[in-house]
Amino acid sequence: MEEIGTLTNEELESIKGSQETIRTLYQEVGHLEFSKQIALNKLAKVKSDMAVVEKALIDKFGEKAVVNTNTGKVSAPK
Repeated sequence: MEEIGTLTNEELESIKGSQETIRTLYQEVGHLEFSKQIALNKLAKVKSDMAVVEKALIDKFGEKAVVNTNTGKVSAPK
């Protein structure tokens, strides 16, 4: 390639700074995605555990029972 000019130090530093910022932001996004996947896996586990408890409660009290999660009281639907 034929050289047609040279950047000023200010132009070069501006480009280098932007490239470094972009690299840093990509790394942050990658870390956030990783953290997101961990959180989603934990959420799936909690939902799965809750489904087991719900099934046990349905077996014990019936499908239409109403549970007050503040008091623990179980009542028949109105």
